[in-house]
Amino acid sequence: MELQRTSYEHGDCDGDGVTDADEINGPDGDPATPDGTDSNDACDYDVADISYQ
Repeated sequence: MELQRTSYEHGDCDGDGVTDADEINGPDGDPATPDGTDSNDACDYDVADISYQ
């Protein structure tokens, strides 16, 4: 189950370089599992997911 891709797909609300969709869905693509990061916390991200610079 992946989050519907809308503004989340390309947005980066916290400015950490990781899209909101990647933070919410996490590495397994499922927002229901606890492996995602906080899209509102610039200090909570996975370095491998950074796509903006």
